[in-house]
Amino acid sequence: MPAGDRRRASALLLNLSTIGGSTHLGFSIYSFLKSLPVPVSAVNAGNIESMGIVMYLAASERLAVPHSRFLIHPMTWHFSQSAVDHSRLREYLSSLNNDLGAMRGSSNWRPPMPSANWTSSTACRPRNG
Repeated sequence: MPAGDRRRASALLLNLSTIGGSTHLGFSIYSFLKSLPVPVSAVNAGNIESMGIVMYLAASERLAVPHSRFLIHPMTWHFSQSAVDHSRLREYLSSLNNDLGAMRGSSNWRPPMPSANWTSSTACRPRNG
């Protein structure tokens, strides 16, 4: 939509190809995407690495083109200061464990499936017309 257009979007489609980045910014983007009042779909359009995986997982509908790849690695912490805020680390860990428990504990949670509007060909090629 052009700038200044007052119409509201009915959905958001993310075509992602990223090497990842900052842990803090990645979780901020995740939270923002989860808070949107419209359905969010994400397509791995080539390569999603590291923190980019978290952004991809924020979408309620996730697709990958046939040649796409994901790079998942263990999370590491780097501290620029000599003192470590242990209470902040416990808060991060508690938040991650809470999210994991919510996914595991929900009896109706299922891996997302593409909607009727999506096929593997629409994820790979633009629509005609």
